[in-house]
Amino acid sequence: MKKPSIALLALLFPLALSLPAQSTKPIPSTDGYPLNTCVVSGKSLAKKSKTIEVDGRTVKVCCGKCAKKVRKKTSTYLKKIDAAIIAQQSPNYPLSNCPISGKKLGKMGKPKNLILEGQLVKLCCGGCAKKAKAKSKTILAMIHKEAYLKQIKGHENGKGMTCVVSHKPADRKGTAKLIMHGNTLVAVCCKNCLKKFMADPNKYLPGNMMGMKKTPRSRPAEKKEHDHGDHQHGDQKKGHDHG
Repeated sequence: MKKPSIALLALLFPLALSLPAQSTKPIPSTDGYPLNTCVVSGKSLAKKSKTIEVDGRTVKVCCGKCAKKVRKKTSTYLKKIDAAIIAQQSPNYPLSNCPISGKKLGKMGKPKNLILEGQLVKLCCGGCAKKAKAKSKTILAMIHKEAYLKQIKGHENGKGMTCVVSHKPADRKGTAKLIMHGNTLVAVCCKNCLKKFMADPNKYLPGNMMGMKKTPRSRPAEKKEHDHGDHQHGDQKKGHDHG
């Protein structure tokens, strides 16, 4: 067997430098859809949902009637979905510069929010939108990678993270599983929690975006407070009746 020539090695060396030191499995992702309720009726999508494509966008509704409404007033309902995406993905948006111009976000006024394939992209101005759409795959891959790297820092293999479903340490049995939902990295502790999370991701995100802290278990206190509030409303109503 002939040894590779010096010329061939010279060609292969730059390629070797560009490859990762060791192959890693891609982090599994959800579809990133930001709502767990129908954008039209507000009903839960957990038990029954219908997925439709409108203007190149994915929309989940509870029934055929709502699907017709979305198709009839597409811009109205897409704006609601966009608002949900912006609210959910802004806290963990990883880039501080515009991916097109390279300029610092905010330097040219309020950044322009653009939604590409259900993902939030922040631009320095509206003029970069057309170029961003043309380079959507590259930009989205960069955002996904940077979001993961920023949030995994110090938490490799789920270390120190809390399961967003059970609220227990995700790595307590060495079985932590990491998932990206939009641009948010979360951890679950077992296959059962993974199944629950993947079935309804948005159910577990509010108030516990990174799963770093336990969600306060204060339901009894809240119930008591609400009951007290009900009595107050009752007294006020009674007072009005006397008046």
